Amino acid sequence: VARTRSLKSLKHECRQSRVLELGCGTGDLTLELARRVDRLDAVYFSEAMLAVARSRPGADRPNLHWHHRPAESFTAADQYDLILSGASLYWMDWPVLFPRLNAFLTQEGMLAIVDRSVVERPWEKAVKNSSIYNLPDLGLLFPG
Repeated sequence: VARTRSLKSLKHECRQSRVLELGCGTGDLTLELARRVDRLDAVYFSEAMLAVARSRPGADRPNLHWHHRPAESFTAADQYDLILSGASLYWMDWPVLFPRLNAFLTQEGMLAIVDRSVVERPWEKAVKNSSIYNLPDLGLLFPG
């Protein structure tokens, strides 16, 4: 059963967590998230982008591990409580990636697909008004 949660609620749940970020790029989300979790594995295919991420303040946190490889070939040493990805998910090979992600998640683990902005989706109003679904308000992972 798929569950939809507000990203605002996820920030409270990931305090004692192992997190995998796929498509971390230059680390915009990574560096903020690393302050809030026990372990964060950040994966990206471009060494140049990872070099930028690694040069930023906070990139040397002991709980933060940078991995240079495509998400589809990343091998997890442990399971994760949260796997997240943003816009770069669009370019990943879904038939290869998604079956692997299921094995990477703990029993109660979640996959979160995040975006920099919230846009109104044509179906969202109908779904929110449905008695079958109860979608929470969408928000930023780290507001303010």
